[in-house]
Amino acid sequence: MVDAVGSSGIVYGASQSQGDFDVGTLMMMLSLERADSLESQLKDQANQMKNINEEIKMANHFMAEARRLKESAGDKVSNESSATPFKMADGTTVTMTEFFKSRGVSKDTTGNDTKHNKGEWDVNIEHIKTHADSLNSTSQLEMIRLQSLMNKRNQAFEMASNVMNKLSGVMDKIIGNMR
Repeated sequence: MVDAVGSSGIVYGASQSQGDFDVGTLMMMLSLERADSLESQLKDQANQMKNINEEIKMANHFMAEARRLKESAGDKVSNESSATPFKMADGTTVTMTEFFKSRGVSKDTTGNDTKHNKGEWDVNIEHIKTHADSLNSTSQLEMIRLQSLMNKRNQAFEMASNVMNKLSGVMDKIIGNMR
């Protein structure tokens, strides 16, 4: 991997230290600079995908907890606080009540409390499913973007490699003609 030289990039830094370049070398260096820029975008995109995947895991966790609490409610009610909290990758935990509130997931507010009967749990489960479906759609779009970035990065490396091979071939011919 080629690291950029400050904010001005590889081409500027190299041209300052070694003078002017022929077109082939300049194209190769531009391709490497583009690949480096795309590499940074790839890292950001991969981190975003990781966060979305964790959100999907959390939604699935609370959907399972809501189903469990629905069954335990029987003819009575069960409380959101009885749900097992979700442990995030950074070690923090999120309760079901925090999940509903912080993720903007609607929930049944009958009784204006965190206690729900079977019917109310059904409503909550549907809202969690909708949230999970939305996250899955977002995940699919982000995966397409990630694949596109990977293809662009690979094309930039391929272009640099092709230019390097051409330059090497030209040098080989020149040396061969000198013999």
